[in-house]
Amino acid sequence: MVNDRYEGHIQSGDEAMKLHNFDEAWECFQAALACNPQSAYALNKLGVILCRRTKFEEAITYFTKALEYDPMLAAAYNNMGNAHLELKRYDEAKVYYEKALALNPDYASAHHNLGVVLRRQGEFFKAIPKLKKGDRLQERQQRKEMTPKDKMIGLIGVAIIAAIIVIIMLLIR
Repeated sequence: MVNDRYEGHIQSGDEAMKLHNFDEAWECFQAALACNPQSAYALNKLGVILCRRTKFEEAITYFTKALEYDPMLAAAYNNMGNAHLELKRYDEAKVYYEKALALNPDYASAHHNLGVVLRRQGEFFKAIPKLKKGDRLQERQQRKEMTPKDKMIGLIGVAIIAAIIVIIMLLIR
């Protein structure tokens, strides 16, 4: 019963986050914590909401607590890096992005964010490959998440463009 309530609060919080309803998401993740006070997931999400509200120092306390309960939560390391990045603590941000990548080498956001830090530190030649890798991984993830309907719409769009090109080529002749 408690576990069902916890899962319901987490799902509701995630839905509210998608809709950028951060007040509702805050309430949902707080309710999830009431059911499971050691929920690293809920603590991490609360930290993200605090970052959205530009309360970076407070967010760091939530990410730290999340990592105490689950030191393998790559998202919390990435988000901790984001908070430090916003506070212009580039060396700390870099450490957290690297920890996220050590746990998940295909973490697109962490690659991108590490590239941003490197760029801000003036290490452009190191930044570019990280930014590109982040973009490639993000595109790959988006393709995986495409529904068959999305793929069909994409193919139809390509076919229409090809047909237009052929018609233009015939008219030019």
